[in-house]
Amino acid sequence: MAVPASELVRKAGELTSMAKAVSAATVVATLRSAIRLFDEVPGNPDSLDDLAAAYRNAGAGVQEVGAQAKTVGGTRIPAVWSGRAGNAAARSINWYGSELELGKQVFDVVAEAVGVLAGRLRQLRKEHGEIRQSLTEILNTAEAAGDDEVRLVHQAHLAGPLLSQAGSVLTRAQDAHATTMTALTEPMALPGQLRKPSTWEILQKYQVEPDPDGTVKFPVPKYGKEITKTERDLLDDIGFRGQRDVQEIRQKAIDAANEQFPDKEQQDNHLDAFRHTYANALLARRFGDDWAERFTTAHERLPGNRPDQEAMDLYNNELGRRIAAQHPDAGEDQLKALVKQAIDRGDAVVIDRGGDLQHSDAVPRGQVGRADDEPSERPNADSLGSDSGGSGSTGSGNQEY
Repeated sequence: MAVPASELVRKAGELTSMAKAVSAATVVATLRSAIRLFDEVPGNPDSLDDLAAAYRNAGAGVQEVGAQAKTVGGTRIPAVWSGRAGNAAARSINWYGSELELGKQVFDVVAEAVGVLAGRLRQLRKEHGEIRQSLTEILNTAEAAGDDEVRLVHQAHLAGPLLSQAGSVLTRAQDAHATTMTALTEPMALPGQLRKPSTWEILQKYQVEPDPDGTVKFPVPKYGKEITKTERDLLDDIGFRGQRDVQEIRQKAIDAANEQFPDKEQQDNHLDAFRHTYANALLARRFGDDWAERFTTAHERLPGNRPDQEAMDLYNNELGRRIAAQHPDAGEDQLKALVKQAIDRGDAVVIDRGGDLQHSDAVPRGQVGRADDEPSERPNADSLGSDSGGSGSTGSGNQEY
């Protein structure tokens, strides 16, 4: 059943208001209303996956026709027809072949947008089910409490954060649908997506300011490094078990990167790109795309980052989350392979020998360099959980996210 965007916005707003107002006196009535409101996340991920596959198949068909046309223009016409007229005919056929190949990219853009939407909705539906079940359990306990004020106060305390999360799920569902519709309905949105963004565009777009709240020492000995205040807050939100999972993901990303790219250097190269991309794929799968984006972006807000390094890390982080969204059922080994393919294909970015940002397929392994642009004039800070930044390294020494 389709739900209008305005209806999702209304429901999200009501759930957020309930979260702020719930009390011992109102907890039962509030939860009954909330469960009715929080009835579904619109959109069928399986159907969307089928649609994305259909677009990819159509694109492959268009590409095949384009390749056949270029074969005609490139070899068959010149073999039987020479002179100015023959050359003109060959150029014309080659041009149409190239246009058809460009059309294949249009199909791929649409397929990617639909596939990303499917992955996000699948994650949101999972969160929806878990939250709705928890709200139902709290309601049952509150109803059984009768007039027991202490028990009702406790249930209201539990309900507040869950109601806020329920509102967030509906808001993110609306955002996911809106983003996809923008990509598919605005004609000017397609040309920029039909090619890789230039490294200059990446450098300009993928930058963040240092955390305005500064840095803190996270009070867990295993980290023991300076992190941003926002990072600390996000880690607090997921509790000790979640923090343990973050640390395990960090180590998995480091190990996998060294396995795929056994290079001595740990920064600014293909190994570094793999580590960031794979870590973000795992974080998004474990904690959701939204939390993973906020956490890894907060990590880049450490002071002293060089602009090229910052852009590289933020761009590769986004690539990892996108891979996770497009392949929600992929296991860790499959995610590793997908990340490796993306880096080999040039979807990631690295730093070349001249110290500049380049696509990962444009720089051979072993011929990378180090970012040579000036870092922000701020104190240096080590990355969360980073064991080393290399002698003479500057900036955050960001090694995993």
